Amino acid sequence: MYKVTEIVPNLAKSLISLIPKLIAANATSRSELIEAVSDMTAEVQEGLGLVATYIRGASYLDTKEEIGKHFLEAEKALYRYHSEFKICRGVRQIRDRFKRMFDAMPKSVQLGEREQVESLLSELQLDESMILEEFGNFWPRIHAILQTQDIADAKAAIRAELANIEVKKRLIGDTANEILRTF
Repeated sequence: MYKVTEIVPNLAKSLISLIPKLIAANATSRSELIEAVSDMTAEVQEGLGLVATYIRGASYLDTKEEIGKHFLEAEKALYRYHSEFKICRGVRQIRDRFKRMFDAMPKSVQLGEREQVESLLSELQLDESMILEEFGNFWPRIHAILQTQDIADAKAAIRAELANIEVKKRLIGDTANEILRTF
């Protein structure tokens, strides 16, 4: 299983070679592809932003105990928020739009190219865990820091994770722009 920040760049590599073939097969595919890539980028960035907002909340707390309590229920709360705001539902709908475009692609497109894209798109069928797995290493690390170090170290780890989220969002945006430049 890929993390979402691994799926998008891998998908870009595959899509860039297939886009001209899709457009040649169906001229209306161009606007559909542009919209699907843009929407997917926005949904994933919003999901990462929601996690950043939650993590940022801990930076305003005054004690290690408060920070620990805030992060104790982090994954459960974030699953609920992603579900409530329908973020991953949007990603799944976008995946389905891509799938319909590829189903309409002529058989002349090499099977290997098509299978690679379809495999990556199938990764997008995952639920809220797709976004939250990006933070799988952060939760245990922040808990360990809270147990063994002082609050300044915990806040430094929070700032570092927030900076890391911004890098991931930028990576996804840059990748989407790379795809869109091929049109």
